Amino acid sequence: MDMDRLKRARAGSKADMEEIIRSFEPLVKKECGKVHIKDHDFEDLKQVAYIGIIKAVRSITDEKANLASAYIQKSIQNSLNYVTRKTLRKPDLGSIEDKDLDGIPLTEKLVSDDDTEEQILRSEDSMYLKDAFETLTPKEKEILGIYMCNDYGGLKKCSDIYHEDYRRIRYQKDKAIRKLRAAIGTKLN
Repeated sequence: MDMDRLKRARAGSKADMEEIIRSFEPLVKKECGKVHIKDHDFEDLKQVAYIGIIKAVRSITDEKANLASAYIQKSIQNSLNYVTRKTLRKPDLGSIEDKDLDGIPLTEKLVSDDDTEEQILRSEDSMYLKDAFETLTPKEKEILGIYMCNDYGGLKKCSDIYHEDYRRIRYQKDKAIRKLRAAIGTKLN
């Protein structure tokens, strides 16, 4: 690099500054070709690199003039990296009307036949039922289990298992159901 041209460019000579920029043009094109930033085209990136060159030229001291080329090269890279970081720091705000990679609008993907509110209420009800079922005695649980699996003839089977009268088993079943209803009713209120 010509030291006299560098000094004149630092002093404010536009012609010398343009000549320095022109000498780094191949490097600018190479570095800008490596960077791909949304909403920045190649010419925008070249302008960022030129600003980096101008700032580097103005900040080079006489003692560091022999390292000017390396300093300007690093300044070009740093300028482009700064713009990249600045752009990536801001999140890309999308719209619900945007399309995905397949061209399907996001609003179509959000539409569902399932009723989320109904699902939550159903799962909450089943949770209450499970808690209420835990309040029953083991015998009551077994009577209800057999009755639910076989409502026709289930109570007769329970009376045979427990060697109790059919009417007594039916009474215990009704009592267990009332306990469940009472337990669920207190949870819902």
